[in-house]
Amino acid sequence: MKRVLMTGATGFVGSFLAAALMERGHKLVLLSRRSRNKSARQRVDEVLGCVTRGVNRFKGQYIVVEGDVTREHLALGSDAGDLGKIDAVFHLAAALDFLQTNKENVFHTNIVGTRNALDLCTAWRINEFHHVSTLFVAGDREGTIMEGDLDCGQSFMNPYEESKLNGEKLVREWARRDPRNSHRIYRLPVVCGDSITGKTIAFNGLYGFCAPFWVVKQQIIRRMKKNGHDLDGSGITLGPDGTLHIPLTVQISSDSSLDMIPVDWVVRNIVHLFESEGSKGLTFHFAHAVPPKATDIIRMCFSAMGITGIDVVDKWPDGRASEHAHTALRSVQRSVGSLIGRFTGYMKNHKSFDTTNMRAMMGDSFNPPPRIDRALVDRLMRFAMENNFRNVS
Repeated sequence: MKRVLMTGATGFVGSFLAAALMERGHKLVLLSRRSRNKSARQRVDEVLGCVTRGVNRFKGQYIVVEGDVTREHLALGSDAGDLGKIDAVFHLAAALDFLQTNKENVFHTNIVGTRNALDLCTAWRINEFHHVSTLFVAGDREGTIMEGDLDCGQSFMNPYEESKLNGEKLVREWARRDPRNSHRIYRLPVVCGDSITGKTIAFNGLYGFCAPFWVVKQQIIRRMKKNGHDLDGSGITLGPDGTLHIPLTVQISSDSSLDMIPVDWVVRNIVHLFESEGSKGLTFHFAHAVPPKATDIIRMCFSAMGITGIDVVDKWPDGRASEHAHTALRSVQRSVGSLIGRFTGYMKNHKSFDTTNMRAMMGDSFNPPPRIDRALVDRLMRFAMENNFRNVS
């Protein structure tokens, strides 16, 4: 069993991974910032309580230290001091932000933060670094992306993708500086909730795309109950079962794929690779052999949310979003469009990801990711709707 320093333990994947590592008997030192009204310890305990039953059974397996990835040595100092020996670092802390206006903060957190974590490893003589990255370091590349590929001259849809590529470069450079250093890079897809329970603690990714439609549905239903005459003639109707028919249009490329995998599959395989000596120095794609179509996933999400009437088109007529004649409907279309705009690029994805390293290391224990079918999507959306698409941690 190893003693691991982990950043990002209060995040979605990090919290599930921390619980999974402790289930296997590993001991964790969890880095966290304090918030305005909670200590670092309170934040970690609250999140772990959300993702696992009986967090008290992990008593003695983890400690929480207050720190910050954007500060030198994560604000922990140049030596381990009372923390004792650390066998490995798991770096998950990141700013998941697609807005160009926030590029400076994204780069500072994701690039400088990675450098600070690596510098801490050097200072504390920790030679094992596990870096959680994203499939989308591939940027605008198309076709099959190999696990060893990194900077191939691609462009990026947002600062998050670019920052994660630069983070990977830093990890590889650190590993080359000292033959004792070893690293693993885990490139994750769009990660969704638990495949059995639908549980998540953060509603980004797919949820960020779906949430505006759920919010609009609730707003329209409230308007209908009050009066709703401004919706007359819009084509918006509410069925007796609560299904809302709303004639909106969404652009999603008909041949676009969406690599989406439940968090339980993701963390189970990260733990296996973490415990495999042969995985040193490798990059792993967490991806479907044949990724599901984005249109199929989104249509299932709309259905699970009780929303009909949304026309999914391959291309906008005349190259731009059409304007509805009805004032209320036009307003709703514009509002939704502005909120989902940052996800548009991921609905035009024409790439697949090679998983040779993953399959080789997993061997006979490898099971492909769960199929993204209607039953799974129903569980994911049910949990999201029960929590009104609001973070539960």
